[in-house]
Amino acid sequence: MRMLRHSLFSVFLLITSVSFLVGGAWLWLGFGFLVAGAVSLDIFLPDDLSSHADSNPRVMNFFLFATLPLLLLNVFAFNWQMAHGDLWGIGALLSKEFGVDLLVAKNVRSLSDSIGAYHSLSILIAAAGTVVAHELVHRVWDKKSLIIGRWLLALSADTSFSIEHVYGHHANVATLKDPASARRGESFWRFFPRSTFGSFLGGWEIEKKRIETKKLGAVWSFKNVFLRGQMMSLVMM
Repeated sequence: MRMLRHSLFSVFLLITSVSFLVGGAWLWLGFGFLVAGAVSLDIFLPDDLSSHADSNPRVMNFFLFATLPLLLLNVFAFNWQMAHGDLWGIGALLSKEFGVDLLVAKNVRSLSDSIGAYHSLSILIAAAGTVVAHELVHRVWDKKSLIIGRWLLALSADTSFSIEHVYGHHANVATLKDPASARRGESFWRFFPRSTFGSFLGGWEIEKKRIETKKLGAVWSFKNVFLRGQMMSLVMM
């Protein structure tokens, strides 16, 4: 039963995918819960100091890997909600099966509802996609974890993170070489662009050096993990 706690975010992603279909004020669910609910719970609940040494790795990994299809389900539901008409007849099909007319709320969706949908999907991709991907791309010995992690990062067009963070940030953390380390007295507005573009370019340089050092051929080729990552991001778009 203790491991069921680790399924809560997977269940939450199922619920938010339904909220994108239902529409209306429910479109704020993802944003509202993660910003207000989760932050409040994190502040007021005690620290979890329990050991998870006896947890089943297969079960734990299942919940991590499930994040990708669950996020894609949310993206699909979001696209249906924001598209004109009834994309692929999903609304009519679900209304017929469950007796709930989803098209009514969709057709009267307000600007506020739309803003809520964008905020919810964005924070879900950050809180679920990037956080889980951060764990998976560190598993450089496990191809499956790397692939799933990079596809999760592709949702936020940040696949270069899987290169620069692992092979750059960990080697240069807290030095001037690391774009992801804030400098003393540096404002957010200076750190953010420096970190974002520096990490992107750092990923390119690391991969370029890898190809040249190992003599794998042309840098501008499909062997380039950085370039493949950009193509993954384009697919997600």
